[in-house]
Amino acid sequence: MAADRKQRASSPPAWASAPALGWTLLVYYAVVFAFVRYRLRWVPSPLPVDAPAAVFSEARAMAHVVHLTKVIGDHQVSTPGLDVATEYMMEQARALQAMAAGRTDVTVEVRRDAVSGAVAMDFTDINVTNVYRGLDNVALVVRPAAADAADARAGRPPRKALAVVSHYDSAVCSVGASDDGSQVAVMLEVARSLLAPDAALPAGPVVFLWTGGEEPISPAAHGWVASSPLAPTLGAFINLEAMGGDGIPIVFQHTGAWTVEAWAKGAKLPRGSRVAQDVFDINIIPADSDYRMFSARHYGTLPGIDVAFIVDSVAYHSYLDSVERIRPGTLQEMGENLLGAVHSFTEYMAEHPEVVGNAAETGEQTNYFDVLSFFMLTYRDSLGVRLHAAPVALASGLPVLLGWAQRHGMRMAYGELLAAAGRTLLSLVLAVGLPASIGAARAAVSGVAMVWYAHHWVAYATFLPAALLGALLPHLGVEVRCACAVASRRAVHSGEYMAMQFGGAALTGGALAVLLTAVSFIGNAFVFALASMLCSVMAWLMGGRALTAARLGAVLAAGVVPISMGTTVVVVFVRVMMERLGISGHVSIVVGDVVAGVLCGAGIMAATCGGVLPLVAYSVSRIRRPLTAILLAASLGVAVYSSVALHPYSAVAPKRYLLNHIHTVASAAAPAPAPAAAAAAAAAAAA
Repeated sequence: MAADRKQRASSPPAWASAPALGWTLLVYYAVVFAFVRYRLRWVPSPLPVDAPAAVFSEARAMAHVVHLTKVIGDHQVSTPGLDVATEYMMEQARALQAMAAGRTDVTVEVRRDAVSGAVAMDFTDINVTNVYRGLDNVALVVRPAAADAADARAGRPPRKALAVVSHYDSAVCSVGASDDGSQVAVMLEVARSLLAPDAALPAGPVVFLWTGGEEPISPAAHGWVASSPLAPTLGAFINLEAMGGDGIPIVFQHTGAWTVEAWAKGAKLPRGSRVAQDVFDINIIPADSDYRMFSARHYGTLPGIDVAFIVDSVAYHSYLDSVERIRPGTLQEMGENLLGAVHSFTEYMAEHPEVVGNAAETGEQTNYFDVLSFFMLTYRDSLGVRLHAAPVALASGLPVLLGWAQRHGMRMAYGELLAAAGRTLLSLVLAVGLPASIGAARAAVSGVAMVWYAHHWVAYATFLPAALLGALLPHLGVEVRCACAVASRRAVHSGEYMAMQFGGAALTGGALAVLLTAVSFIGNAFVFALASMLCSVMAWLMGGRALTAARLGAVLAAGVVPISMGTTVVVVFVRVMMERLGISGHVSIVVGDVVAGVLCGAGIMAATCGGVLPLVAYSVSRIRRPLTAILLAASLGVAVYSSVALHPYSAVAPKRYLLNHIHTVASAAAPAPAPAAAAAAAAAAAA
C-alpha cells in the first residue's frame, strides 16, 4: 500500500478532467452546429408587392413564377407552351421598356432572336453534335446615358456590357418553378428595380438575356452567342441556375478572378466555396448550364460566374418542382444579391476596361469562400500557391519555435511530431474508409443501392458513427501514451505531449494542402490549410502543464471560425451530393453508398480540423471500450434495419430514369449521311 501511494505521488498530474472536457466539447459542438444550421437556413424576410419601387420584392417576382408554372404550365422545347412562355417574356420586357420611357437618363431596347445551328460538344463523356432550329431568346438591354456620355467625352469606345442570363424553358415532366422560373423572375424584378423612377442605374450597359432552350444542353445560348449582334458588346456575364427550390444560392463556377471579387463586393449575402468548382470541374456531377456557352474556359470568350440554388435536388427536373416547394425568402436573397452585383460588376468593368477583355486576366482563377455568408474572402491562385505552403512550413518549425527540440533534441522532438502526424493521417483514412466499407458491404449484401435516398437520416445514422469511430481509433489511449511520454522524458509534462499531437495534425493538414494545391484542387486545399493553422495555434495555446479553463476557452474560441467554415462546406456538400447521387444513379451498385460514406467521413474530419480528435479521445478515456462498441453497433444496426425495412424511393423522392437518344454518325467507310442524319440529340439532362 505504501508502494502504491509512492507510485501515485510520483505519477504525472492529470492534464485535464476527462468528463469535464467531454461535456465541454459536447456543448461546444452543439452550439457550433446550431449556429451553422441557423446561418445556412437564414434568409431575408420577403418584401411585399407594395415595397418601394427601387428595391427588390420577392412577392412581385413570385407573380412571374406563378404565371410561368400555373398559368402556362409545361413549356419544354418543341411544345406549344414554350411559344406561350416566349410571348410572356416579350410582354414583360416591353412593359419594362415602357416603364423606363419616362426616364431621360437611360435607353432600353428589347430584342427577340430566333437561332438555328449546331455545336459539337460532350455531355456525361458522350460526344454529341447538338443540332437546333428556331429557338427563341429574349433580351432586354439597359444602357445608361451617363456611361455613353462619359465614354464619348473620353474619346474611347463604348464600354462593354454585363450579361445576366437565365433560361425560361422547363425540363421534361416539369413546370420548372425553381429551374429556372425562379431565376427568370429574379431577373425581371431586378430589371424593374433598376428602371424604377429615381433608382440608381448601373455604371455600364446591362443585357438581361432569357434563353429559350437550355435544358437540351444549352443550344439557345450557343446560337445567341454565335449570331446575336449584342454578343460582341459583352464584357462579362452572370449566369443564374437552380438545382432545387430550397435556397442557398452559391457561386459554384467562375472564369476570371475579378468576377468572384466583384460578386463578393456587391452581393449582400455572398455564399460559395471553390470546393464546389473543384468537384464540378472533374465532371462527377452530371449537369451543365448556359455558363459553358459564355465562359472563356469552355465554348465562349468571356469572364463570368455561375450562381445556383443548390438545395432540394429531389425536386429537380421532376413534377415536384412546384411553386409551393420554393422556400420563402430564397428569391429575396437572390434578388438582393443580384441587384448589388449588377452595380459592382459594372463599376469594375468601367474602372478597369483593360482587364475585361484581357485573356490573361480571364484565365486567372481565384480561391473564394464565405464566412458563414456574412462576407466572402477571395485570393487569387497565384497567391494561393504561396499561402497554402505557409501552414506546413509553420508546422514543421513547431519543435523549434515551441522549444521541444531544445529540451529533448531534434531527433526525439521531430520523431514525436511525425508520429502524431501519422496518427492524424490514419484518422483521415479510417474516417472515410470505415463508413465507405460499411456502405459498400450493405449495398452488396442487400442488393439495394442508396437505400437512404428517400431517408437521409439513414445515411447520417449509418455513416457518421462509423466515421467518428474511424477518426478516433488512432487516438484512443492518448492518456496512456501521454503518461508514458512524461515518464520516459519524451515530454516535460502532459501539456507538452498534447501540444505535440496538435502539431502533428498541423503537419498532416499542411502537407495535404500543398499536395492538393499542386493538383489544382485549390478550394479543397484551403480547407486543409485552415485546419493546419488552427492546429498550430492549438499547439501554441495548449502547451502548458495543465489544461485551465482559460486556456481551453482560448482554443475553442480560436476554432469557432475555421470549424464553422469547414463544417458549413462539408454539410452543404454532403446533402447536395447525396441528392445528386440519387438522380444520377451509379456505375456499380456500391458506388453511391461508398461516396456517401466518404463524404460523411470528410464531414467528421472537417468538424474537428484533425486537431480536436486527441481532445475528444482524451475526454472519452474512461469509456473508450463501450463507446467503440456503441458507435460500431449503431452503424451496423441502422445498416441492417434500413436494408430489410426501408425502400430507397418514395412519393416525395421518386426514382429517376434518364433517356438518351443518340444518332450515331456513319463511319468513314460508309456512304456520307444526309446532313439531317448527321446530328446527335441528347436528352434534356442539363442543369
